[in-house]
Amino acid sequence: MYPRRLPLRAGSVRCAAACRPRRGDGERPRTTRPVRNPRLLCWPPRSPRLPRTVIPDIPALKRFVGHEFDPSPWVLVDQARIDDFARATGDEQWIHCDPERARRESPFGTTIAHGNLTLSLAPYLLNQCVEVRGVRLVVNPGIEHVRLRAPVRVGSRVRLRGSLIAVRELKGGAARATFRCAIEVEGETRPAAFGDFHVVYYP
Repeated sequence: MYPRRLPLRAGSVRCAAACRPRRGDGERPRTTRPVRNPRLLCWPPRSPRLPRTVIPDIPALKRFVGHEFDPSPWVLVDQARIDDFARATGDEQWIHCDPERARRESPFGTTIAHGNLTLSLAPYLLNQCVEVRGVRLVVNPGIEHVRLRAPVRVGSRVRLRGSLIAVRELKGGAARATFRCAIEVEGETRPAAFGDFHVVYYP
C-alpha cells in the first residue's frame, strides 16, 4: 500500500504553491520563460517504484526475518554500462563489447552483460528495496549459492526481488543480514541470477 499523502509543511514547494494568491486575488500574473527543451525537466526518466521498506534501526532487523520486500525499480543495462564494466575489469571479450560481431556470431544475437556485472548491481538494487536507519557503515562481505541462470542482453532492464532470511548479531551493535535475492530480467521467466547476499550494518 502506498503511503498517504503527507500534510503541507511550511516552506515546502507544495505549501508555497497552495498558499500563492490566485489570479483575481490582487496578484499580477507572472510571466514564465519558455523551456527550450522540456525533456530536460524529466531526464533521466524515472521508473515507477514501489515504496521502500524502512527498518528503524539495526536491532529491528530480526523482526523482518522471513519478510519478502517489494521489488526494486527496473534498471537499464545498456551498452555504455557494459563497456564501462569491461574497462574496469579488463574483461573486454567480444560477446560483451563488439555489437557487430555479436550480432553475426553470438548465439544470443547481440551483446550481453557480464555475469559479474549483473551481480554487482545487487547492492544498489537491494538498497532500493530496504532502508535500514541508524547505520553509519555498510559492508558487503560476500555472496553464497550464486547461480547465473540467464543472459542479460544489452538494452534489457533488470530488478531485484528478495527476502531477509537470517540476521546474526556482531560486536559493537553491528549485525550481519542475509538476503535471498533473485535478479529478474523484464519479460523473461527465469531470473538472470540468484543467491544469498550478506550485508553487515554498523551503527
